[in-house]
Amino acid sequence: PLPAPSKLYAIPLLPLLNHKDQSIVSAAAVAFATAMGLHPSSVEKSVIRLCSTYIDAFPTVVKEAEPKVQTKKSTIAPVVAPKKTAKKISTGLPTKKPKKSILAGAGLAGSSAGKKKIIKKPMPKAPSKAPTVTKEMLENQFKSGSSKTLDPEKESEEKVSTRLGILSVIASLADPSTNVTLDITAIKILTAFLMAYGLSDGNEKVCGAARNGARDVAATHGSSDAAIAFLIPHFEAVLNTGKADESCLGSLSNVKVPRDVAASDRRKEGAVVALGSVALHLKGEENADKIDSTINMLIDALRTPSEGVQSSVALCLSKLMKKGRTPERVETILADLMKECLQSESLAARRGAAYGISAVVKGSGIASLKKYEVVKQLEEACTNGHSKAKEGALFAIELLCDRLGLLFEPYVIVLLPALLKAFGDGDGYVRAAAANTAGLIMSKLSAHGVKLVMPAVLKAFDEPAWRTKQASIHMLGSMSHCAP
Repeated sequence: PLPAPSKLYAIPLLPLLNHKDQSIVSAAAVAFATAMGLHPSSVEKSVIRLCSTYIDAFPTVVKEAEPKVQTKKSTIAPVVAPKKTAKKISTGLPTKKPKKSILAGAGLAGSSAGKKKIIKKPMPKAPSKAPTVTKEMLENQFKSGSSKTLDPEKESEEKVSTRLGILSVIASLADPSTNVTLDITAIKILTAFLMAYGLSDGNEKVCGAARNGARDVAATHGSSDAAIAFLIPHFEAVLNTGKADESCLGSLSNVKVPRDVAASDRRKEGAVVALGSVALHLKGEENADKIDSTINMLIDALRTPSEGVQSSVALCLSKLMKKGRTPERVETILADLMKECLQSESLAARRGAAYGISAVVKGSGIASLKKYEVVKQLEEACTNGHSKAKEGALFAIELLCDRLGLLFEPYVIVLLPALLKAFGDGDGYVRAAAANTAGLIMSKLSAHGVKLVMPAVLKAFDEPAWRTKQASIHMLGSMSHCAP
């Protein structure tokens, strides 16, 4: 076997995480995680270094600093003007005028001399008080200069690639092949960092990677009693408040932690997924209520209008179908999801319910399709339902085929006639959903499945709708690539 790498492995590998070639980034991430597994004493330091590198590449929000500087500058200008005018109108003017009014002839010369003296008196006084104003101005300029130093911390492609590279390493920590063991201290720092920075990241791709990383880390390293005792209250607190527990960051900086409403919403979405991963490690009757409440939260999270969130939730949901009292609830869960998939007015809710149906069937077993008449309900909705019901049914067929793969192939033959009729529907959204579903089905078919599907496709030429005939022609063309 090859010797273990040096303990200074982070120095050459960190720059490679920002490489333009994604294959190099992936290889560097796996190498970094593997080196952490070979040097267990360096795990905590490496986690802190990774998180610090991410924070350095995190954009700074400077919207709050700019208006404060402008208000301070606007208040300084009017203060200087009234002070000078007040000193010009001094009390010496009225006292000198009556004395000069007594002198009739010589008063003209005296008054002109008096006026010159009045002009000379405020001149030396003005510069004497000017330094006090300039000090305040210098202090304000210094404060505004400190806020301007945050301007370079704006978003850029290089910073995004750096953060994605760090998250690739975190994802590799959950890979069993790297043999990394995270103790409770490293778990606290890593999960607090993901809640504070990763899940609140404004970049959708980075946020999705952080969400998947938190899910995988909780599933892989959250099985110990100490980890469960920390992770469940930690994630529940984020769900309730939307705020990260910054006290668990340790030596990491919390200056750049986003605290706006959008960041809180993104944290809640990621915390639901992470909590579902922790629930995988719960055992015994005493945790049955916790498992049920977690599943209910995951089902509610399926309504989130984000494909990435729905996909992550479905992955967690499928693994919980045989935990606790969930097998007894499968029929009720499927009935509720089917109702929402076929009747909901919201597109995100219908799509999320379709994800939920595929996850429940995947987790409870392929037999649930026939046991709870899932295929029969989808076929009837595609044939006789309204446009939204047809679209929801096509979503469910697409995701069932995608998640079950070859196991769903026998049911494709039953659903194919209804699918081809959907191409002739008057609603454009239904036709688009039918096209996506047909394309996915053809990409998943085996050589035997192509032979079974062929008669149904040829029979579609007898349909009066021209769109159905066109769809069957396209499917025949795609079959030429699948045939042996």
